[in-house]
Parts: sequence; C-alpha cells; structure tokens
Amino acid sequence: MSAEPRKSYLPSGGTSGRGWPVDVTTVARFFVWMGPLRSLLAIATVSLVALAPFALLDPSGVVPGAVAPALATLVAFVLPLDMSMSRVFMSGAEAPEVARYARIIRCEAWLLVLLVSVWVPTLWARLGSG
Repeated sequence: MSAEPRKSYLPSGGTSGRGWPVDVTTVARFFVWMGPLRSLLAIATVSLVALAPFALLDPSGVVPGAVAPALATLVAFVLPLDMSMSRVFMSGAEAPEVARYARIIRCEAWLLVLLVSVWVPTLWARLGSG
C-alpha cells in the first residue's frame, strides 16, 4: 500500500486560508482575542439567532419551542452584564487593553441588538396568543 498525502480542503493546498471569504486564522485570532468564555457566549448568541425562525414557524419541538426561547432570554441578560464588567475592567487598564475592551463592548452590543431583534417577534407572538 502506498501512503498518499492527505487531501487538503483549503483552496491553496493547506498552507494558508487564501481564497476563503474570511481567513480561518483571522477567525481563530478573533476568538483568542475575545477570550474563551466570551467566545462561547458569542457562539451561543449566534446559534440562538439561527434558531429563532424555527421557534416562530414550528414551536412544537423541544429545542426551538422551549429551550431556545429560555436561553435567548438568559443570554439577553448576560450580554449586558458582560458588557458592564468589560467597562469595569477597562477603567483600570492600559491603552491597548482599553481599546480591546471597547471593541469587545461594541461586538457584544451588536450581538445583543441582533439577538433581541430576532427573538422579539417570536416572544411577542407567544405572549400575545396566551
């Protein structure tokens, strides 16, 4: 048996992410820059945003009908708390860290706006149908 080299699915043969709309290393650096817990919070928020249409169209499933609305409500409260803690850490930090925390606050603010704008129609329909 001859050992064939492993096929790379990257456009440039696996050496870099050129050709992708967003470089893979850029995304990895973004999550390292955000930190592990904030990255998980961002992933959870994006996942909940993706589940919102399913909860509005077919609320009979357990995950889109019960779990996702509850988690969306919790994350909608956790994001402002993390933004305020970032502001607290920003108050005693050096200039590069101040810029980092300011970008984190902006990123989380956009995630919060996105989460609330997607889930309000679903929650409004559920509360109005009672």
